[in-house]
Amino acid sequence: MLLTLSITGISFCGVDVGGFFHDPEPELLVRWYQAGALQPFFRGHSAMQTKRREPWIFGEEVTTIIRAAISQRYCLLPYWYTLFHQAQLSAKPPMRPLWVEFPKEPQTFAVEDQYMIGIHAISFSLIVIVHQKMTSESNCRKKKILLLIGSALLACPVTDPGVKEVKVLFPGCGEYWYDVHSSQIFRGGRTVNVSVTLDSVSLHRLLNY
Repeated sequence: MLLTLSITGISFCGVDVGGFFHDPEPELLVRWYQAGALQPFFRGHSAMQTKRREPWIFGEEVTTIIRAAISQRYCLLPYWYTLFHQAQLSAKPPMRPLWVEFPKEPQTFAVEDQYMIGIHAISFSLIVIVHQKMTSESNCRKKKILLLIGSALLACPVTDPGVKEVKVLFPGCGEYWYDVHSSQIFRGGRTVNVSVTLDSVSLHRLLNY
């Protein structure tokens, strides 16, 4: 639904983190936050009838992981602001289906569980901050990396319980994708099973040479 909204002009869109109805288990609440933090509009929201779901209610592990997801969101705010500015000028949404960026690759046409954040066609650069988990006491070490403005991020959020790996299509024959968590590099034009843990989500940056 969010991809449809994005390409029809409603670019500031996002989910109700935690779900509007019912009460998610701690694992899926974590996955909600990780997914929501990688969408244009990010906020927790639920019906009055649901139970309380503040992150700290579910214990230190859940609190730490959700804090890391929120921290990454704040670290990427300069990137999001830039993408929204571009959307205002060009009507190109920050969140978009793979086929928008890779229209000559038919295998991207039916992909709905992955999406691009940004484009990779602009030539000037911006320094943004990304986080890297370190310890439970200090779970976020910030480091600077150089991103081309619009240098696309490829997100594949986890939406089911018990998931240990996700199947990721890396578009772009001849392109390379960099895992922002593990630093592993994947060649484009193929599908790969990528391992995930509760405190990680599949997020890759398109390398620009």
